[in-house]
Amino acid sequence: MLIKEAEYKKVKVTQQRMVKDAIYGCDECGTEINEYPNEEDRLEVTVFYQDFERTEKTGRLHFCSWECVFKHLPKIKCDHFISLPFVYMDGQQKTKRCGRHLMEILSELNTSKK
Repeated sequence: MLIKEAEYKKVKVTQQRMVKDAIYGCDECGTEINEYPNEEDRLEVTVFYQDFERTEKTGRLHFCSWECVFKHLPKIKCDHFISLPFVYMDGQQKTKRCGRHLMEILSELNTSKK
């Protein structure tokens, strides 16, 4: 048995809707990284500190090429350790993130020092 009808009132609701995806880029040169954070041959550097609660904005860094990784490494201030990116040898062969490109850079460094 219904004793009293429900009451309704018209209200305005403010919603926040995403109209564009966030754009992420290389932490060294700013080049846009497509498909972040699931890009193939990902170059991610993680910086660890002895104080685990320390929140620095350099905790995780993403790069577009091995050159940018090498340029940025001396700029990192760390008191514990840094994990370097994985070397993907089976990924896309013509990118600056693949392991073959890293091998080319290392061989150039080796020949230039002789």
